[in-house]
Amino acid sequence: MLAMPKISARILLGVLLCTVFTGCIRQEIVITIHPDGSGKYKICKFPGEFEEIMMATIDAESMLDISDEDMSKEIASRSDGPVRCIEYDIIKNYQGRGKAEITTYAFDDLGEAIVVLENIVEMRPRFKYQDGKFFVFVNREKSQYDGMTSSGPQEQFYYKLTVNLPAKPSCDGNGAVNGNSVTWEFGNEEMKVYRDSKIGDQFLWASVDADAVKVDLSPRLFVKKVKRSMREKEVSYIDDFYCDIEIFKESDKLNSRFYGYVPIGELSVPFSYDDLKISSFIIDGVKKTTRLVSAEAGVFTGDAPGLPVRLKFTETNPWINSIDLLEVQIQMAKPIKTGTHSIKISDINKPVPVARFEGESPGVIAVLDIKMGSSTASYPVPSIDVVLDIDPVNIMGCYLDTNYGLRYKSMVQEWRTVDLGNSLDKKMKALKDNFAAGKETWKSNLVFRNVPADPFTLVFEIITEKSTGIETLKLEDVYVGPK
Repeated sequence: MLAMPKISARILLGVLLCTVFTGCIRQEIVITIHPDGSGKYKICKFPGEFEEIMMATIDAESMLDISDEDMSKEIASRSDGPVRCIEYDIIKNYQGRGKAEITTYAFDDLGEAIVVLENIVEMRPRFKYQDGKFFVFVNREKSQYDGMTSSGPQEQFYYKLTVNLPAKPSCDGNGAVNGNSVTWEFGNEEMKVYRDSKIGDQFLWASVDADAVKVDLSPRLFVKKVKRSMREKEVSYIDDFYCDIEIFKESDKLNSRFYGYVPIGELSVPFSYDDLKISSFIIDGVKKTTRLVSAEAGVFTGDAPGLPVRLKFTETNPWINSIDLLEVQIQMAKPIKTGTHSIKISDINKPVPVARFEGESPGVIAVLDIKMGSSTASYPVPSIDVVLDIDPVNIMGCYLDTNYGLRYKSMVQEWRTVDLGNSLDKKMKALKDNFAAGKETWKSNLVFRNVPADPFTLVFEIITEKSTGIETLKLEDVYVGPK
C-alpha cells in the first residue's frame, strides 16, 4: 500500500464520513444547554457500507497516529466565530458501532451559535419559546435530497439525539427522559417515515419552563456556506446557450436562447435595478434581434457571477463561434437610507394577509400563496408569492424571520408588473380592491431555504433615500463554438 501523509489520510477519512448519499443520515448528536444559554454539541458520524469500502483502502493506523500539532491545527480549522471546536477525533470502534468521526463544539450563546451550527449539523434541532415553555424540536424540512431515490446498502438510516437541559423536560411519546436529559433513537424504518412525511410535520419535541434557559432567539441572518471544490473553477457567464437552426429555409423566429450573466464591473453590491433593456447582442459580427425573457426589475446581491440576463434571439448560422457583445442597460438605485416593512404570517393555511405601510415608503403588500415544498420531489421549493405596489427598484432585500432564531434571505427576487383587474388568477383578481386604482403593481415568487410551519415574519428592506442612474453592463468575447 502506498504511504499517505498522516494528516491527509485523516482528513480524507473525515471527508468520507461527512459524505451524505441520497440524504442518508447516520449520526448521534449530544447537546448540552446550560441556564445561561452556553453549551456544547457533540456530533458522531458513522460511515455506511459504501464509505467502509472506500476506507478499507486507507491505512487506518496512519490516520490514528497524528501529532499534537497537526491535531491542534485540525481543531482550529473547524472553529467559526461564536462556535469553537474543542474536540476532533476518528475512532476505529465507537461504542460497538464501528468507525466514527467525533467533533465537539462549544459556545457561550446558543442564539449566536445557531447560525454557525446550521452549516455544520445535518438534521439539527430547532429551539423556540412558546406558551411559557422553551422547546427543542425537529420538524420535517425541505432537503436538497428530496426526490432522489436510493436502494440497497445506501439506505442505512440511524439518528440518535440526546439533549441535556437545565431542568427535567416533558417530551413526545418517542423520547426517553432520564433526569434532565431526553433521548430519541431512530433506526431505518423510523427515519424513512420522517423522510416520507409532509414538510412541516413535527418529528420530535421536548420542553422545559421558559425561565429554565435564557437565550436570545432574535432572528440572525443565515448565510449558506458553499463548499469549495479542490480545484477552483473558471467563472462561467453562461448557464444555457441553445440555437435551433432551420437549415432549409430562412427564418426570423426567435428560435434560440441565451441564459447567463453580465459582469457588473466595479459596481458595489447589493443594488436594486429596474428597466432592464438589451442594448446590443452581437454574435460573430452580426447584431441579433432579441426579446428579453428576464424580469425587468430585481435586486442583485452579488451571489451570481454577474447580473442574470435571459433572452431569446434569431439565429440562422449553424457555425457559431463566439458572442462578441451582450450589452444591457439598467436603471440602478444605490441606497443612502433604508427602512423596513414587515408582515406577520400566523397561520399559513388561513386567508392571505394584506399589510398597508405608512411613513417614508408607503405601500401595500399582499401574500398570494405560501409553498413549504415537497418531500417527495425536488420541486416545488419553499417559496412565497407576493404582490405589492412599492416600486421594486426601492426594494433592497426580502427576508423570512423564523421564531427559532434564524433569518433567511430570499434566494430569488425578480419582479414582474401585473394587472390585477385583468388577471386570470382568481387569487390575484380578488386582491384588486386592496390596491389604489391606477397604481402599478408587481408580483414576485420569493424562494427561501426553508418556509416553516410555525408563525414567521416577512421583512422587506426598503430604500427611503437613494441615488439613481443609468448603468451600462457588457459581456464581451465569449467563445461558444465547438470544444
